[in-house]
Amino acid sequence: MSLNFHSQEARPGQQDMTPLLAYWDVRGFAQAIRNLLVYKGVEFEDKRYPHGPPPEYSCGEWLSQKFELGLKFPNLPYYMDGDVKITQSLAILRYLARKYDLNARWQT
Repeated sequence: MSLNFHSQEARPGQQDMTPLLAYWDVRGFAQAIRNLLVYKGVEFEDKRYPHGPPPEYSCGEWLSQKFELGLKFPNLPYYMDGDVKITQSLAILRYLARKYDLNARWQT
């Protein structure tokens, strides 16, 4: 089974419906989010911002887009799903857990 979650092409008529996850071009804090989305079979755009070599670690692409995304707290990772725009990895994971019914439940 092949999952094409790195596709940059939108599905016909679904351009605004494909969720977007963005982070640096490393696994880091976004990897758990990627794993959850793949586990649930969600097609998403995986935007990865490059950072330059040491010692500067240039992050020009992120800085040029950071304040134009409409995020209330512009930070990486960020997740956009329709009108929902979330930053911070744990907030994103909590949102996705609720959305895909993966949140914890108390047994009675």
